[in-house]
Amino acid sequence: MKCKKKVLIVVLFLFSLANVWAADVSVSSNSASITDASDLYAYEIKMTYSGGTPTGAAFDGFLGAGTSSGTNLRGDYFYVYESKLDNTQTGVSGSGDLFDVTTLGTATLYSALLIDSNGVETTLTYYCGDGTCDAGIGETTATCSADCPSTPAATTPGGGSAGGSGGSSTKPQAIKVLTSDLEIAQKKLNINAISKETVERVITISNKGAKIIDLQIVLEGIDGSASVSPVSFTLNPWQQKDIVLKINAKEKGLMTGKVKFVFSGETVAESTVAVNIMSENFLFDSAISLSREYRTISAGENIPAQIDLQQVGPQEKVDVVANYIIKDFSGNNYLEDSETFYVLGDKSFTKDFYTANLPPGKYVLALEIVYPGAFATSSVQFEVLQKEEPVSNFFDKNLVLIIALSAAIAFVLCAIVLVVRRSRRIKPKRLSKV
Repeated sequence: MKCKKKVLIVVLFLFSLANVWAADVSVSSNSASITDASDLYAYEIKMTYSGGTPTGAAFDGFLGAGTSSGTNLRGDYFYVYESKLDNTQTGVSGSGDLFDVTTLGTATLYSALLIDSNGVETTLTYYCGDGTCDAGIGETTATCSADCPSTPAATTPGGGSAGGSGGSSTKPQAIKVLTSDLEIAQKKLNINAISKETVERVITISNKGAKIIDLQIVLEGIDGSASVSPVSFTLNPWQQKDIVLKINAKEKGLMTGKVKFVFSGETVAESTVAVNIMSENFLFDSAISLSREYRTISAGENIPAQIDLQQVGPQEKVDVVANYIIKDFSGNNYLEDSETFYVLGDKSFTKDFYTANLPPGKYVLALEIVYPGAFATSSVQFEVLQKEEPVSNFFDKNLVLIIALSAAIAFVLCAIVLVVRRSRRIKPKRLSKV
């Protein structure tokens, strides 16, 4: 008898799940509706929008009176939610209208979270890239090849289509991942590390697009001294992932590199990394900084850096060597310079750095302070953009050509004027009468 009860419970549970999965949500003309709902107690509908920002929703009472409801606008998505509030914990079954979106534009269904009275959650997805070819929302091979791949007919060696049991094979078309689909919270990492010790940092990457993205991580510049975990993973739409970067600091100096996120052999996102290494017994706080306006410059523009040094130990005169370095994130050095001075207490000054030899790209400007038995590095990242050539430069570079063309044009005009004048002076001869 107990066995029959258990079987009955399992059957009822599976039947209830089947009813939940049978439910479907649609949005048409900014009106949301549900069909075949079973014991629905709460829902959250996620939509994209265009042509105007939604300002709210008018609820149609599908869940009854006395519900808790509202809307939320987060980034490119508009959320509408509603939940019953009663002591009986009874859901609603059937089909009907949920709400109307208040907007001058168009709302498009993205996903739906349905919750029954037992707290069981069911998520329905309706976006291109969810792995289901949904004709109900207009998905076809032309509009969403990721979900509706074309199915070319198999061909025989003679060129005809194979029939009968020969069948056809399905080969999904490659999807394109845009840089705007991915967002990295830590695009620039400036890490301070003690010499020969290991440090860890977390990089968070989010999928803001509608595609399922398989990513691999490639290290550049620091690949021999760093590792990441995991090295490959899958990001579903609107999912984020924490990546652990572990770096073994070298003996001294500045380490630079990149953490590159690769999709189908192409880098689609990256974090730049600068590791400032110092000795354990360093007795100075040192810093090099750039004002915001000089963190992105045009090619050839000079950058004034602020340098600050302060003794944290005994206040006594100390001779130090200041090494200045400009380096890219592939490990190439573009500047190595140094000077010697003494510090008593603290020292602050501004130093100009010339960037005429720097091609467009991302760089690190570093300061390494060295004195007997100790050292420390600090750095700041900046970017050089392609310089737009002013119109005046064109005339400067082509002055000789412009003068020559002007002289030639003037000569031709003068020749034309002389010919016209001469032709006017020559009068036609009159014919004599016979």
